[in-house]
Amino acid sequence: MSNDPVHKVLDYQTPEASREIPQLRLMHLWRTIGIWSLLWLLLGAVFPMVGAIALVSMLVAIVMTLIYMTRLATREVSTGYAIRHLLLALLLMPIFALGLIVVPLMVESDLVKWRDKAERENIR
Repeated sequence: MSNDPVHKVLDYQTPEASREIPQLRLMHLWRTIGIWSLLWLLLGAVFPMVGAIALVSMLVAIVMTLIYMTRLATREVSTGYAIRHLLLALLLMPIFALGLIVVPLMVESDLVKWRDKAERENIR
């Protein structure tokens, strides 16, 4: 074997434990599907069949986003926090689907803020 550095075996370390919140990725996925469906729904004004399909997919995405948001908030914070944010999302939903866009972002930012604060307190 040569002393060529390209052919040496690299000493890889195992990655650190993921800081990712388990249901957060699924909430992101469904929220993204809901936002795209909302845009396709606007295109449905010209093409009614596209609008019908977009409406169904948007309703499914809204329900799934709210389910994963509520599960995440219940698991990470409390049931009361989850119910308050679910009601806020439902109240904001008629205003151009703001409940789909804004409230999951609020929950996510709260969770990230609280996890960072807990980590800083554990380091001290």
